[in-house]
Amino acid sequence: MGEHCSGDLKVRVVKACKLVIQDNTMTSDPYVIIKLGKQKHHTRVLKKNLNPHWDEELKFHIKDISQSDCRSLIAEVWDHDTLSRDDFMGSAEIDLKPLLQEAHLMAKGSKKVVAKSSYNCLEKDSYILNQDGRIVQEVCLKLGQVESGLLDLILEWHPRH
Repeated sequence: MGEHCSGDLKVRVVKACKLVIQDNTMTSDPYVIIKLGKQKHHTRVLKKNLNPHWDEELKFHIKDISQSDCRSLIAEVWDHDTLSRDDFMGSAEIDLKPLLQEAHLMAKGSKKVVAKSSYNCLEKDSYILNQDGRIVQEVCLKLGQVESGLLDLILEWHPRH
């Protein structure tokens, strides 16, 4: 891996499903916070929805992928409350190292599997693809610290040359 490679990481927050109920109305008002190092972005709040579909793109600038704070992405799901603190609905972490490594190694049209394991938050195997020079990984993450919840993201790495 190029030690001082920089670029942009686009994170498309696609959807969530099977989220936990947080409100007295037997639903939730979810939004997602994505963190990468000191950078943090969030989606809009979707009212009364346990299976929200955001389809929102969040962009992170990475100056040097060798920095330790750029190696993992944290996704948190929260329930928006107007009169009290927002409620935590789960979180997941994804290791970016496989995606960033593949940016330098993959031929166009090739793919690599990242297997679901007890060491990651993947709900199922994930694939890293080189789509015409764009390095893309679709992930389905199992939310931790809650009874249920899945979060679908599409990661796209754009190195600067």
